Amino acid sequence: MVEGLQGVLEAIIAFLADPRFEGISLKFFIPAEIYDRVFSGFPGKVQSRSVFLRWRSADLISMLAKRYLRILDRTEALSHQEAENLRSSVERAYRSHDGRHLKHEFWYDTKFLPQRITNRRGIEEDCLAYMFRHTHMRPRDLITQMQHIIDEARSRQEFPTVSSQSVIAGVHNDEGLLQILGDSLITHEGRLSEKLVSSARSVFFQRPRIMTTRDLRWFSQELYSLQPLASIDPGDFLEQLLFCGAIGRVENEKPRKDRAELYCKAKFEYLMQGNLPLADRFLYCVHPVMGDVFHMSSPQDRGVIYPMPESEEESWFLSDAELA
Repeated sequence: MVEGLQGVLEAIIAFLADPRFEGISLKFFIPAEIYDRVFSGFPGKVQSRSVFLRWRSADLISMLAKRYLRILDRTEALSHQEAENLRSSVERAYRSHDGRHLKHEFWYDTKFLPQRITNRRGIEEDCLAYMFRHTHMRPRDLITQMQHIIDEARSRQEFPTVSSQSVIAGVHNDEGLLQILGDSLITHEGRLSEKLVSSARSVFFQRPRIMTTRDLRWFSQELYSLQPLASIDPGDFLEQLLFCGAIGRVENEKPRKDRAELYCKAKFEYLMQGNLPLADRFLYCVHPVMGDVFHMSSPQDRGVIYPMPESEEESWFLSDAELA
């Protein structure tokens, strides 16, 4: 696939060099996960034309609201007037390309989602923040997650409103977590095998989610040894774990002493432009999805791992206390 896309890119460069194509714009869309592999070896001036498109939290909230509204229409769960009011709110989000108001207008004020979730550490956090940190911020992740939440709510006879218990059960659904983790790795080596997951759970059970660089290298080697990958050299495997977002770098490396820490903030490559450095002076962590799939432990003196967006503006849905 990569070689084929490189051939397309060479053809585009040839077109752009032809004076007969002056004034014509060509746009070539490829998945960000394989951008570096496709563009390796091409001149920097070609890469300088690249534009990276990422889903914002407001986009994902709008997308989920529109899909949920379709389910409400199909099941006739709301009165005509209630449905129309919500439809108008969703349409406003799409017109303005900003769905921030839907967080409360669509999800919390209606009780479609609870506003707060008590996580496994016994600390309250924003519901959508709780959901988002258990994904890689892709539409298919949130759709998978939301479907399991809805299934839980229906089994508890809660639909269309959803309790915090249903959210927690849906977010931590084994099948859903495996699908989200598998999708993050699929560009490198196909689907996760049941044997690999079972072996990893045995090897990494209760192992810490936060690691030094040395511990991270051991983690990478042990994980690779469970199922060697034909398309990835053992020496490159750790970089691939960073690249696909399975591993991130801890930002606040020392826990707070004045009060309990809600979030251990971390940077992941799928939320940033560029690559994470690998150096002995840093601490690293596994993504919450991988940590849950492998049943790894969270240090008691640290908050739960939160993949922080690169742009501070993207943290609008977290309160000041949660970001402190």
